[in-house]
Amino acid sequence: LRVVACSSPEEAYTMIQQSIACDDPVIFFEPKRRYWDKAEIDTAAPLDGALPLDKARVVVPGEDVTVLAWGPLVRTCVEAQLHVNVYCDDNLYVSEITPGAQFYSKINLDLPMHVVGDLNSWLNAEGRHEPTKLVIITEPEQTDSTLAMFTEIYGDRAQVTKSHPRFTELTNRDASKGRALSILAAQYGIPREEVMAIGDGYNDIAMIEWAGWGVAMASVPQTGRDVARIVSPPLSEDGSADTIERYVL
Repeated sequence: LRVVACSSPEEAYTMIQQSIACDDPVIFFEPKRRYWDKAEIDTAAPLDGALPLDKARVVVPGEDVTVLAWGPLVRTCVEAQLHVNVYCDDNLYVSEITPGAQFYSKINLDLPMHVVGDLNSWLNAEGRHEPTKLVIITEPEQTDSTLAMFTEIYGDRAQVTKSHPRFTELTNRDASKGRALSILAAQYGIPREEVMAIGDGYNDIAMIEWAGWGVAMASVPQTGRDVARIVSPPLSEDGSADTIERYVL
C-alpha cells in the first residue's frame, strides 16, 4: 500500500499519473492548499524523468507502510525567498551564508553552520532524517506576516511560533515547551501545581499555560498574559529575579 500526498501543483500532476500506473494499491491525498495554488505545468515533460514514488526520502520504514517526505515546508520558504535554517540531528544546515544566517549564529554563541546548497535536494536525499526544526529569519517588520502565512498554510500540521523578533519557528505539532515541561515534571515526580515557568516570548505561552505557576513577563503577547497566573516586570527590570524572590525564596 502506498499513501501519496503532493506538495505542489507540479507534483500533483506527476504523482497522480504515477499512482494510476502503479501496480500497488495507492491512497492519493490532494491537500486543500492544492486548490489555492496555481502554476504552469509542463505537460510535455516525460514521466520517466520524474522522481519515482519509492525514491523520495524515507522517514519511517515499515513492512506494510513506508512514510516518505519531500520537504514542502522548505519548498515554501524557498519559493517565498525567505532564509531558512534547518535543524537535523541537532546540527544546523543552511543553503548559503546570508546576513540572516550570520545573525542567528552570532546570537547563539557562534553556532556552527553546515552549508549544503539547495536545501530541497539535500533534504530529499535518500537516508536523510526528518528535520526537527525550521527557523525562518526575516526583518522584524516581516516576522508577524511570515508567522501568519505559515500558520495559515501549515498550522494544522506543525507548530508555528515566534521565538525572537526576527525568527519564525516550525516544529512537530507535539513539540512545545509546555509538553517538554510536563514530561520533565513527570520524570521528577513534581506535581504540576508546584511547577513555575517564567517566559518572555510568544513561544513560551504553552509552557506558561501548563505550569501551576505560569509567569508571563511584560514582553509576552496578551494571549500569554491572559493564561498566566502572574505577570512580572520585563527582563530589563529583573522580572525573573523579582518573581523568584517574591514567590519562591
